[in-house]
Amino acid sequence: MEIIGNDKIREELSKVILKLNNGTLILNGPEGVGKKSFVVDFAKKNKLSFFLIGDKKNNSEEYLSINLARILKDLALKKNTDKQLIIIDNAQRLTLPAQNALLKTFEESSPNIIFILITSRLRSILPTIISRSFIFRFQLLTEEEMIKVLKYFNIDAHKYQKLINIYQGRPGKIISFLNSNNIDIDKMIKFIEEKNIVDKLKLLYKINSSLTFDELLEFMILANRLKMIERK
Repeated sequence: MEIIGNDKIREELSKVILKLNNGTLILNGPEGVGKKSFVVDFAKKNKLSFFLIGDKKNNSEEYLSINLARILKDLALKKNTDKQLIIIDNAQRLTLPAQNALLKTFEESSPNIIFILITSRLRSILPTIISRSFIFRFQLLTEEEMIKVLKYFNIDAHKYQKLINIYQGRPGKIISFLNSNNIDIDKMIKFIEEKNIVDKLKLLYKINSSLTFDELLEFMILANRLKMIERK
């Protein structure tokens, strides 16, 4: 898989993961810029053992915390000799008890485990975790980089220019949006362009989408922001 954007950060991160035997890394930055994609791809290419906690299907606090608890219990029972990466996506959703349990595991885990926390809201992570972590700050991609990413996934950037304008610098959000089951893209684009609020709501009601409420709300906010910018 080709990872595009944040070249310098990815290079520095690669060196640290390969050199480090034990520790905690935090990958902070906007959603959809390739943080998780990069670290998972890097682990596979370098044949590093890894666990991934958190996914798009279920990002609830309860789900993440329960899975983290299960992994931490397994780690306490096993003494592995090979380097392992524990990748926690959407770490900002971890409950306070889960973060405290994670902090305790840092102190007790074997010397060949690297914890990688991926987040878009660093302030949601306990200061005690942040203080003992290496922090890598990912940035938004340029439009040129976004187009390259979309091209890699066989997505016509010209056709979906509106989405590029909405999800500025975050191609992963566009890919996720377009991959949503049963979503009617044409209706969503029409939704952006519709000015009458009543007609907007009617369109929204007709759109058969598997987007979560948060994703749909984000789309509405960003689409309206785009319209305001275009009026200026």
